[in-house]
Amino acid sequence: MKKYIVVIGMVFLFSCKELYNCEEKVCTLVFVSIGVTYKNSANEFVEVEGFKVYNTRTNTYITEDVYKDPVWSKGRYVIISDASLGKLSEKGDKLIVSAKNPVTNTINETEFVISGGNCNCHVEKIAGPDEIILQ
Repeated sequence: MKKYIVVIGMVFLFSCKELYNCEEKVCTLVFVSIGVTYKNSANEFVEVEGFKVYNTRTNTYITEDVYKDPVWSKGRYVIISDASLGKLSEKGDKLIVSAKNPVTNTINETEFVISGGNCNCHVEKIAGPDEIILQ
């Protein structure tokens, strides 16, 4: 019986080791997602094609489970959420968001700077528009 208690104690001891050297923070349980809205020149929402998010620091595409915002739906797309927090640096990464205008077939690329990282509680937009007007 004592062996089991010692083994269980060791498991708890080693499982408490921090993976990252982070300052202690108090985080909320809010789930943050950062999005963008596409509109045309008549201020109408537009469903774009081929929506992609590229991280220039890591040279990789960031894939979210749901790009279209299920609440707002038409014209609203999720760039990144807390689910991908660890894919970003704490100081912020430059993300290139690209999408094709379904009317003109032109590709629109827009730059965002978004921070995250393993020691932050949530993703945070540092720079970039809330809305993109397609021409």
